[in-house]
Amino acid sequence: MGDLGYDLSRIGDDQLKQGGKGVWYVKPDGWYRAMISAAVIKPNKAGTGKVMHAKLAHLDPQYADDFEMAFVNVQHPKEKVQEIGQAELKSLALATGHPNPNCVQDTSELLNKPFMLKLYSEAEDSKYSDADGRVQRIAGYLSSDELMAREGDIPQSPPAQNSAPQEPAGFGDDIPF
Repeated sequence: MGDLGYDLSRIGDDQLKQGGKGVWYVKPDGWYRAMISAAVIKPNKAGTGKVMHAKLAHLDPQYADDFEMAFVNVQHPKEKVQEIGQAELKSLALATGHPNPNCVQDTSELLNKPFMLKLYSEAEDSKYSDADGRVQRIAGYLSSDELMAREGDIPQSPPAQNSAPQEPAGFGDDIPF
C-alpha cells in the first residue's frame, strides 16, 4: 500500500471543485450518491507522472449497476495540472470524511465511504460521446453533510433515463478493474 503521500495542505477551498472525467451514458445533471469502489495509481501515458484511476459506484437503486471513472493527476511535470489533480484528490478526501484530507497516504483510505457526486453533461464530438453527442463530466464532490448544509436537504438523484449503461469501445482497456 502507501501509493499516495502528497502534501495537500496548500490546496485551498477555492480549488476543490475540479472534476475528472467519467463517461458511460449521460445521466441527468445533478447530485448522486456514490462511493469509490476501487482505485489504483498508475503512471500517466507519457511516463512522467502518476494518475489515480478511481471507479465511482452509484449508490442510488436506479443507478445500482452504473459507475463513473475519475482520473486524477496526482503527480505531473506541469505544476498547474498537478495542482488541479491534487485539488480533486483533496475534494475526494474531504467528501469521504478522511480524518486528515491534507495527508492521504493510500487510495484504500478513500474506498467504500459514501459521498455526493455532482455530474453534468456537455456536447462533445468524441469516441466517448453518447448517441446525442454528449459526454458526462464530474463537477465536484461533497460529503452528504456538506451538501445538506449548503442546500438544506440532500436532493434525490435524477430519475434514470436509460436502463443499460453504454461504455464506449476501448474506454476501460487499460484500467485494471
